[in-house]
Amino acid sequence: MNISIVAIISVLIVITALIILRMKRHANRINDYFVDAVTVWVFLNKEDAKAAALTAAKVAAGMQRNSMVTYLYGMATDIDKIKTPDVDEKIFIDKLMNLAKEIGVRDWTIKDSIEEKQRLFECNPKYLEALEKADPSIFSKEYPDLFKKLKGLI
Repeated sequence: MNISIVAIISVLIVITALIILRMKRHANRINDYFVDAVTVWVFLNKEDAKAAALTAAKVAAGMQRNSMVTYLYGMATDIDKIKTPDVDEKIFIDKLMNLAKEIGVRDWTIKDSIEEKQRLFECNPKYLEALEKADPSIFSKEYPDLFKKLKGLI
């Protein structure tokens, strides 16, 4: 009897660990989706990519959402350090700061995330499908030149 209880507990521990790992991988892919959506929106001014980033933030848990806001502030700081002739970095920085404020304005409810998903579906159903799958590759597939250029800068 004791052996079977130990076996059941061991199986439950393994299942719990697998679930936690899967959730962590999913959260990492949502973060990557968010980062790539922000990149497309900031550098190519694609509003559907902004909607994708905002939707990703609204479906994220509170801690994950806070890390997204921190990322936006960090990206704004990095852009501010780059001085390029004929480019007004302030435009990019303002966009990032405004998005950070919009995301961080409050804790989003499930209703908010459902409404945001509907807005994303209306402007770009492919982006919603990719978000549901936690697949950030949609952006690099749609805009490969942008990501190649950025990769060359890093």
